[in-house]
Amino acid sequence: MTVAAPSRDDQRIARALGLKLPVYRYLRAALARGEDPVWLRTADPELAGMFPNAFGFELLLERFDAEEAVERRRANLLRLLDERGLGEIEGAVADAADEGELEDLALALEPAPAPESAQKPEKPEHAAFLERLRGDAGVARELRRLFREKATVRVEVAEGKENEARAFKPNAGQAEPLLGLNPARYLALRRGEHEHVLRMRFELPAAELRAVFDRSVQGYPPQERDSYWKLFQTFVDEERLPRVVAEARARLKRQAENFALQQAWQNLEHALDRGRHDGTVLGLAVVRPGKLMLALMDAEGVLVRTSSLPAKAEDLGERLLVFLGEHRPTLVAAQADSPTRAGSEVIVNKLRAGGGEVRVALVPTAVVKTLLREVARRPGETHLTHDERQPLLLARLAWEPRAGAFHTPHILRAYIPFRAEINSRRLDAFEASFLRSLLLERGVDVNHGARDTLRLVPGVDAEAVLVERATAPFRSLEDFQARLDLAPADWRAAMCFLRVREGDNPLDARPLHPSYYAALQQAAAAGDVAIAELLREPERVRDLPWEPVLAARNWRPAVVDLVRQGLFRGGRRPRRGPGRPPVAQRLEALEIGASLRGVVTSLTAYGAFVDVGARREGLVHVSEMADQFVKDPAEVVQVGQEVTVRVLAVDLENQRFRLSMRTGSEEKPPPAAAPESQRAPASPVRDTRPRSRPMGRPKPEGERKGEGRGGAGGRREGGR
Repeated sequence: MTVAAPSRDDQRIARALGLKLPVYRYLRAALARGEDPVWLRTADPELAGMFPNAFGFELLLERFDAEEAVERRRANLLRLLDERGLGEIEGAVADAADEGELEDLALALEPAPAPESAQKPEKPEHAAFLERLRGDAGVARELRRLFREKATVRVEVAEGKENEARAFKPNAGQAEPLLGLNPARYLALRRGEHEHVLRMRFELPAAELRAVFDRSVQGYPPQERDSYWKLFQTFVDEERLPRVVAEARARLKRQAENFALQQAWQNLEHALDRGRHDGTVLGLAVVRPGKLMLALMDAEGVLVRTSSLPAKAEDLGERLLVFLGEHRPTLVAAQADSPTRAGSEVIVNKLRAGGGEVRVALVPTAVVKTLLREVARRPGETHLTHDERQPLLLARLAWEPRAGAFHTPHILRAYIPFRAEINSRRLDAFEASFLRSLLLERGVDVNHGARDTLRLVPGVDAEAVLVERATAPFRSLEDFQARLDLAPADWRAAMCFLRVREGDNPLDARPLHPSYYAALQQAAAAGDVAIAELLREPERVRDLPWEPVLAARNWRPAVVDLVRQGLFRGGRRPRRGPGRPPVAQRLEALEIGASLRGVVTSLTAYGAFVDVGARREGLVHVSEMADQFVKDPAEVVQVGQEVTVRVLAVDLENQRFRLSMRTGSEEKPPPAAAPESQRAPASPVRDTRPRSRPMGRPKPEGERKGEGRGGAGGRREGGR
């Protein structure tokens, strides 16, 4: 990876992104020439293996744009300062950490305008005092620093809204430091504000504000200190505080969105990344009080029959057996509301009493509503009523969740908590990124892929592919390119997804990018190994003489593992079972709850930093160092000591993670736990068999109540 001489701007951006300078520069150049992020993350030999997590890479690219915008603003400000001869603050501009600090320093060039609602003081000297404050960069920086370090947030219930505020009871009536406000709560608070139930007030401590006035504000008669202090207070409340509050709200909203989307991504992987179920499926939904609708679907996805039963009938189990006849479902898809769950428990117990294994798929109500709204009726469903169709859609989604996600992408949003508070553009990008990550692992056959999947392939016109293959099937990916003539960047991105099974080239059926075909063939020839043998035993790729091949192309050694993974049949997401802690080289690879071995690198008053092999050390807060109270971290560990820790939380945006040394038996609940009514909906597929939960892990509270978390440890269905 060749780069130019280092510059301070590039070094600053690379450090902020947690990247090495050559990697940052290569990534910047690749994006500038129009390379697709999918190619860069998964197949580019220069970046092989650097970005294993799709969502983490999306966050990185967003921060990439934000950091470059800050540097452009910095460069423009330095140029203007040089033109006007204000070199005394150039050092402060060069050291500014973010857009807010640059905005304060820019006041030296052009004072902030007075708000339209501001009243001009009667005394000219007071008006002149306020004009000086609007252009005083030093005071602005002091106020911003005070706000970031000492501001508090007070959550109040709107007058007359006490009953509506019950759902926000954990958040109401609190005043806490801004630094301690958990961003994961912010979307719930925003919803309360939008419903006019809550109010958030950002406050500055009066004593600290007075200290700023005494220390930094000048240009007033000492004998009139009190009157100018009141002017300063009004200026802060009406002009400066709204600016820094808006910045803090934007930051909190961004972090809260990232947290919600990251949690939703993990839930969706467990819920929807499943193949077709091999067996009969029973769909259940209580559509009206006391009316339980059933739909029976066979292993081929064909509707057998529908019916309705009294949800609270004493002989519900016997009526069920009459409805099923000779069929015995092995999967029950139930709408995740209380009435349906109550009826489904009776039905599942009755089915299991016969000795067969039955899995339960709980589908969030929001998903069901989306299916009813967006899925068109098939020819064989024209005779069904609205109530009869509802359990059928449930059964079909549980029968093949992955296909359901491709066909109705908006169901993904049902797994995002407080999605109404998230920017719609981010929801669209999240939806597309997740669907592409599903498609990327298994690919799409250009001769058999449906329109729903082909339209997700970047750089490809799905309609053109359908028309072209109607004339003759594609014999290889080379044939595909010859007939569709994709641009180079589009070809590199599309070939990450496309496959030709049963074609002329056996490599086209595997998830190996064609860019590596020539290198693999050269290494195989040098090692006197046939490609067919490598397809049968991909692990043998590591034994090939790769050194001259890589040196000739200036490729990283990680390419060998990329080629090896690409020779396995179908995509494989790494799944780690209990007792197999991951070796984490990147924060994106850390899994919540995973156990790791690490070394204590430093101690502070509030905890210890532990190196677990990731890009940065993780923090073990003093409250997480032992099951009992710990006053001083040095009482528990010493620098250089090897310890076992568990991953509590991972902040991909800020490249930080928290660890715990507490035992699982007395584990505290997460600090940002939301009320039941505000939690993310349960994953739609929940394996209720005892073996679906790793041994030794305490049963989640939701499962004790029959509201499982959704198949996180359950057996995956066929079709991987």
